[in-house]
Amino acid sequence: MINRLHTEGCLVWTILTMGLFLMSHLQLNAQAGAFNFLPPNPDNVTVGANCVGNLSGITPTVTSAIGATITTSQFQSVNPGGANPAATFLAGETAEVFWLVADNMGNSHVFSFFVFFQDNTGPVFDLTGYLDTVEITSVVQIPLDTTPPPVSDNCTVSTQISVTFSQTPFPDTCETGIVKRTWTAQDLLGNTSVYTQTFVIYADTLPPLVQVFPMNATAPCEIAPSAYQNWLATQMANFFAVDPSGIREYTNNGPANFPPGCSVPITVTFRVKDNCGFVFSTPATFSTTDNDPPEIVVAPKDTVAYCTATGNPVDRLSAWISAHGYAAAYDSCSAPMMWRMEIANQPRDSAQVVAAYLNSISNGCGTQVIGGNSYNKVRAKVTVAFFVKDACGNERSMGSATFGAIDTIPPAIAGTILIEQCGNGSDQALLETWINAHGNTTVTDECSTTTWTNFSYTTSDGQVGGGAFGSGPYPQVQAHNCTWLTDVTFRATDECGNIGSKTLRFQIEDTQAPVIAGYPDTVTLNCVNPQPSISTSFISDNCDDNLSLSHTETRMDSLCDGSYTIRVVWRATDDCNNSSTAIQTFLVRDTQAPVFGLVPQSYTAYCDTFTLPAPPVMGMNITATDDCSPVMSISTSVSSTQSPDPLNCAHYQYMIVRTFTATDQCGNTRTATQAISVIDNVPPVPNGQFDTLVNCEVLPAIPLPPPGAEDACSGPTAAPAF
Repeated sequence: MINRLHTEGCLVWTILTMGLFLMSHLQLNAQAGAFNFLPPNPDNVTVGANCVGNLSGITPTVTSAIGATITTSQFQSVNPGGANPAATFLAGETAEVFWLVADNMGNSHVFSFFVFFQDNTGPVFDLTGYLDTVEITSVVQIPLDTTPPPVSDNCTVSTQISVTFSQTPFPDTCETGIVKRTWTAQDLLGNTSVYTQTFVIYADTLPPLVQVFPMNATAPCEIAPSAYQNWLATQMANFFAVDPSGIREYTNNGPANFPPGCSVPITVTFRVKDNCGFVFSTPATFSTTDNDPPEIVVAPKDTVAYCTATGNPVDRLSAWISAHGYAAAYDSCSAPMMWRMEIANQPRDSAQVVAAYLNSISNGCGTQVIGGNSYNKVRAKVTVAFFVKDACGNERSMGSATFGAIDTIPPAIAGTILIEQCGNGSDQALLETWINAHGNTTVTDECSTTTWTNFSYTTSDGQVGGGAFGSGPYPQVQAHNCTWLTDVTFRATDECGNIGSKTLRFQIEDTQAPVIAGYPDTVTLNCVNPQPSISTSFISDNCDDNLSLSHTETRMDSLCDGSYTIRVVWRATDDCNNSSTAIQTFLVRDTQAPVFGLVPQSYTAYCDTFTLPAPPVMGMNITATDDCSPVMSISTSVSSTQSPDPLNCAHYQYMIVRTFTATDQCGNTRTATQAISVIDNVPPVPNGQFDTLVNCEVLPAIPLPPPGAEDACSGPTAAPAF
């Protein structure tokens, strides 16, 4: 009997007859010990390709535990025929198997055990067309597609099989190496299979392999330029090569445009380079031919050039030559074209044509025919035949044309006005020199030489006239006129009689200030009426010899009333009101002493009555004056010849000198003296008793003194003699 269990939520069904079940269990309970029963090992079955399995080959080990002979060991069946061991089970299901055992002693028992059905088989990759190892010569050859090979599984549908992919790092494009790609497939039961494909990369040492080569071509010369470009583009489009490392670029060395010149074959090298730098080169040729000369589009033109003040006809002749007489030719094949010229059937280059034109100037300036038309004042002309040749040597004559120059333009005189600084009486000479030098102008005439003719003038003070260069007469410069000017018209004539003129102005101006120089910076003046002055020799002017001089004074640095500093700013102004200044310092100094007015007079005094008078009082009995500074004081000093000895006559007869000193504010002094003579010219006078009457009865007790003498000043010098 088999009991089928599905362990993952499936149905459990049992192949069992209830009666047999009860019977087998009764037997088990009664006779199980008569047998040794070992369930099959392993106790699982791996399902097959269709995810199913059966119990075929599942047999337990049974022996008798009592020495009996085992007579029955088989699946327990509900029918006498027994159970079908070929019943199928799905992966994940469990079968409970009932096994009937019996011996020859009548013992029997039904054992049970479990068999587990499992899926241990991983998914299977279909590797048809796949190589496990692929040898290549560049990593570029590894397919970019990483789709895994087809995969299937015995239990899981293909759409539910998960596949993951990994690969090892790639080497650089041109390096060797190994790259492995691995796909891992997993079914729903967790079984996995791995497939690894290995790419063995060898070095790329060969140039690209060309499969489509550029082709040679030829075309008519008329369409060669466009045909060449189309051919070059087509060859580049068709040029094809292969290389294991891949193609980096296709190039060629052909010119972008069909080169000018005679149509010769052009060989172009086409190159292809792979990603490893290997190059393969192959040539191809484009060719054409040309046998026809250029075609005339415009014939050479007769040309007349008028002289102008700013353009030289030779320049226009050169342009005419460079433009091939303004002719035009066309060649469909062999550009560039080459031109040449002839004069009187003789080959001439550009310089020789210009020389022939210049030589014709000697023919004068007159009427000539150019291109069938008559022109006046033709200065020069030249007739030239033009030829053109293509790059292949095919030449055509273009015809002849004449170039002529007509001079109707007067000479051009250019110059600027002259403003002359008034120049110490030389203005007239400068004007005449300027006129004789044609006003320092430049005269140009692009066709003829010129001759100076004459000049005329008008002046600001009304002079009008004209003259010849070098002899005059000339306008006369007005002296001391700051705005004097003259307009002079200069005239020049060319060889065709055209007269040019230019009026220029000569103008006198005085913008220079007078010059004050050479004077002493400092001058000392006496305080009496100090008047600053400056010599005219220190003042000069380029034009004016009668300058106006003014000044301003500033008193400063006063030491006293008579000593101070005067800062003088001198200003000299000319007739044109130009002025300049200079600073000069004057030191006013008081060096004069006061002058006495009233001074005490000298006198003689007698010694008996003399008394030294008191010092005089300034302004009362003594006075002094000063022209610059006030008298500040008058002092008195006394000197005397009196002897200090009273016994000496000089003590009584002597000289006294009083010295008076007057001092002004600036410290200047002056003295005056007063002499007082003290004299003693009175003789002594006798004194005492000369005549004495004495009463005889009464005589003096002592003798009477003798008579003596006295003096008012000096006293007796000796006893009187009687």
